[in-house]
Amino acid sequence: MGDEFSSLQQTIERLGAVRTGKWMVTHQLQLHKFAASDPDGTQFARELHVIEFSDAAENCFLVVDKDPHKNVLEIHKAMLLVMDRIQLYEPRQKVRIEGFIYSFGDFAIKMGSYYLGASAKALVVEVEYKPGIRLADCNVLGREFLDQLTKGSTRQWTDADFVSYGLPARFSMQHSALQHVALFRSLQSTGSAGPTQT
Repeated sequence: MGDEFSSLQQTIERLGAVRTGKWMVTHQLQLHKFAASDPDGTQFARELHVIEFSDAAENCFLVVDKDPHKNVLEIHKAMLLVMDRIQLYEPRQKVRIEGFIYSFGDFAIKMGSYYLGASAKALVVEVEYKPGIRLADCNVLGREFLDQLTKGSTRQWTDADFVSYGLPARFSMQHSALQHVALFRSLQSTGSAGPTQT
């Protein structure tokens, strides 16, 4: 994993990209402690995903995955303390991404190692086309850029279903949080131990 990280880092820097900072994402899966519903019939989401980004220092994101109430919520991090005290959800698996952010013309490139515990499981690369606002307008361009950047690497695309969560066409950190949940699920299902994840 370290060789793949170094190789991609060198490729990005050879292009003339400028390192602008560190990139860190933490993602914790929490499971509901009690029955799936209250006696009055209120349904609870079984899974709750808590995602924190280094570039959103004050806030974090909760992904609730219960039909028909799928939602991505942005909350102040202080609310996590309240949630801990209420103890409806029990922390389970925690993963993190550690790496760097680069600026290259109209692109922001985020790359980092995906850790489960102390071991790196995958290399994650995110590409953002900064002038683009609408997902449909930038998706193809971002993928073409990423294809060129990671040529020769094993790749697995991870796409999230933004529509079923009611997210607008304009990209936001909520979209990024949902993308990380999709990545988490993809790595859980494949048991991946090395391919470049995008």
